[in-house]
Amino acid sequence: MGSHMVFTFLFGLWLVAVPQKTAKQPAHPEAPTASRADSGVLENAQTLLGEGKFKLAEDVLQPYVQQHPNDASGHLLLAFAEGGLGERRRALNDYKAGISAAPQNFSAQLNYGVLLLQDGQAAEAVPHLRAAVQAKPSSIRAQMNLGTALRATGDRTGAVAAFECAVRLAPQVPQTVEALVTTAHECRQWASAERTLDWVLAQPGLTASNRQRYTFLLAEVLLHEKKDTAARQIIDNAPVVTPSEAAEIHRQLASHALAAGDKRSAAVDLAQALALQPDSDSNRADLAQLQMDNGAYTQACANYRVLTRKQPNAAQWHAALGDCLLRNKEFLSARSELETATHLDAGDALAWRNLAFAAYKGHDPQTSLGALQRYQRLAPQSAAQDAGAAFLQAVDFDTLQQYIPAQQAYETFLKLDRNRDPDDDFKARHRLIYIQLVLHPKRR
Repeated sequence: MGSHMVFTFLFGLWLVAVPQKTAKQPAHPEAPTASRADSGVLENAQTLLGEGKFKLAEDVLQPYVQQHPNDASGHLLLAFAEGGLGERRRALNDYKAGISAAPQNFSAQLNYGVLLLQDGQAAEAVPHLRAAVQAKPSSIRAQMNLGTALRATGDRTGAVAAFECAVRLAPQVPQTVEALVTTAHECRQWASAERTLDWVLAQPGLTASNRQRYTFLLAEVLLHEKKDTAARQIIDNAPVVTPSEAAEIHRQLASHALAAGDKRSAAVDLAQALALQPDSDSNRADLAQLQMDNGAYTQACANYRVLTRKQPNAAQWHAALGDCLLRNKEFLSARSELETATHLDAGDALAWRNLAFAAYKGHDPQTSLGALQRYQRLAPQSAAQDAGAAFLQAVDFDTLQQYIPAQQAYETFLKLDRNRDPDDDFKARHRLIYIQLVLHPKRR
């Protein structure tokens, strides 16, 4: 279970400052207005732009700009028309000319900066977007594009500041909030994200969906700050959070508990996640594994049974259920599940090992030996150091009264330096003495 956040914010939503070519498109909200005495041409051009007639507007504006090369409004309207026609290079040139004539013009700086940003020239876009913000600090579009450009250049601290401004201008717009939290995640400015989210959630008039989304984001931020108790309180006391979002928080809380070595708390949170999302196989499988680790075999078996019913041809669930049943001393049922698992996946070495133990407990040493041999072939290195399997093989041969291989297996077991059970060690030494007497009766 990972604890990293995945946000769906699309920065590109805020990058469209120059309209694309369409049959009907309203004038751009930041389009410049005519201000000259002879503004009839410019007003006509603005009307055409508002109707989406970019080519006609371009035809009107080109001769005007030639006659008035220092008129910022003419260059900016022409650039707008050229952008609508997809003539990006010409639009850039006219925006640049307009900026030269009127460097304080908000629309020129913003649109030019956005075009540069769209062309992948984030560093070149930054000063123009800063100028737009300085000219009109209340523009959400300018703040968002500046934040996006700064983020693209690697200045995530500056980007967080710009996105914070955008959030405070428009807390009801999810893109502003998610942009801030995403960037704060990248540069680990969790305190800034928490502070801003607290402020946003205190604002009146938030829609239910926005409040739900922001609450979830705040809980995730708190998790990253290791404030698990606060995150849990938010989720438990926030009915607006969807079950899937609450389940995700509980999964992350479980991940934190596991990292701290607290498997019991992790199991509690995973159980809550599963209750919120009962169809989640990943939650159920993770919970079952934790229940096994905690010795709650009956509960773990119940969860693994659900998985085997949902996915009857998934060998891993039959193998896991067989392992769990074996630990719960339900040997006959364990053997049945493990036989199914090895039939579905003959390459699962651990399933063959567990089948050997289940068969032995069911008083079937011959099947146990066959399963052990498959385990040894599939995982020779692991099997060579596996004291439990070595002892089981010796006992199987011994039970079948095949004393020579039994003697060899006991001796192999006693040569292993680690993982030997003391009781098995004593039994092996005792049985070796007996086997020696059986094989060499004259030595009595």
